[in-house]
Amino acid sequence: MPTNENKILIDKLIKVTDFEDYFNNYCKKKIEQTAKENNWDDKKKQEIVNSVNFERFNATIYNAFARDSKENLEDMIVLFRKLNENHNSSMIKLIPINAMIQYSLEGFVERLVEEK
Repeated sequence: MPTNENKILIDKLIKVTDFEDYFNNYCKKKIEQTAKENNWDDKKKQEIVNSVNFERFNATIYNAFARDSKENLEDMIVLFRKLNENHNSSMIKLIPINAMIQYSLEGFVERLVEEK
């Protein structure tokens, strides 16, 4: 886990990139795809969509950036803020993601659909 100071910076990075929106949209799309493939009714699909909770995932993001220096995190915040300042849609915002985060995200959604 990151230091308290870095946790604050990682939270800023999450906010600047609208990572929570990306997370929610990604999960919803994957759930809808699985629902369609498995002929789920709308009630089951909606139940799973409603169970998506970013708070259950954000530890993965903290872990992914835990070893980054304060300076590196501050640089990322400035960079992503600048890159995303002209994008009004969360669908085209750039986010910091690596293989660990992507793998965890895919696993998170798989567990959601398997639990229900």
